[in-house]
Amino acid sequence: MDKLLGSIQNVAQDAISAISRVFHTTEDSEFPTPTHLYYAIARSLYRGYDPNNAPTTPGSSPFRHYARRSPLPMELVILIFAFSGVTKLEPTPTLTTRLSSLIQVDTHGPQCDVVIMHTEPMTQHLLDRLRRVQLITLSRDQGWVSDKKAGSWSWFELAIFEPVEKVQSETSTPNRAHPDARMFDRDIYVTYSDPPEGEEDADPVKREYKIKRRRTDSIDEEAKLLRWKSHNNALASREPDVYRGKSFDSDEEIWRYLDVGDIIVAYACVCFGGWANVVHKAELLFWERFDPAGLAV
Repeated sequence: MDKLLGSIQNVAQDAISAISRVFHTTEDSEFPTPTHLYYAIARSLYRGYDPNNAPTTPGSSPFRHYARRSPLPMELVILIFAFSGVTKLEPTPTLTTRLSSLIQVDTHGPQCDVVIMHTEPMTQHLLDRLRRVQLITLSRDQGWVSDKKAGSWSWFELAIFEPVEKVQSETSTPNRAHPDARMFDRDIYVTYSDPPEGEEDADPVKREYKIKRRRTDSIDEEAKLLRWKSHNNALASREPDVYRGKSFDSDEEIWRYLDVGDIIVAYACVCFGGWANVVHKAELLFWERFDPAGLAV
């Protein structure tokens, strides 16, 4: 079944990519935006093709030599687009997580990671819709370096955190301190959620989250952590600048490990004495999958 689904996904991605290349390389395209193109593809799949009804008016495309193609159910058209990984052109504003207050992270030696923002807990509805995430920051490092060849040690990461009670319920034995417990103390993160509907007078719910780990037999604890680099600050940047981090699309590892109840966390990181990460603003943007269900056919 996995091989079949993988084959369907590859075919869908190849088809959408091929048609998109035609769109981007054709000067006289009849589609003003890729979204119009996606709807045209969806409509074509849904309606099918009958060469006997091909256009024959002057100036129309000579498509009569194409083979007959049966129309597809809308459910299958939706599935094709879901497997293709096609997203909406613009991020969904209501899903954007923002940081608007200045945060400065510095260290005198070991690596220091600070959570600058996080999402709300994931629901199944969100997991079904989301296809891409990207961190954008207005930030800088400490503004000077003594050795430019040593590279930048001021950067950002994304990570998956899961509720502590979930971690404990999946563990057959009580949690014990890791030999290097100080390193992993930073994994625990406490956040507050709004009271349940109808109980607005109650205190906010206190929740603890812990960075999620791969379920492997590896003894390398750091390699188990589900965290991924987004981007670095420019080296020796005296003024803050806008940096667009890596685009984590639907085929990235982060989506395979994200479960209901998890949160996505943005880290500001530094390492070694003298380094700093000064964050003026940040946004965590999310793109939803393109859904042809609303197609007017």
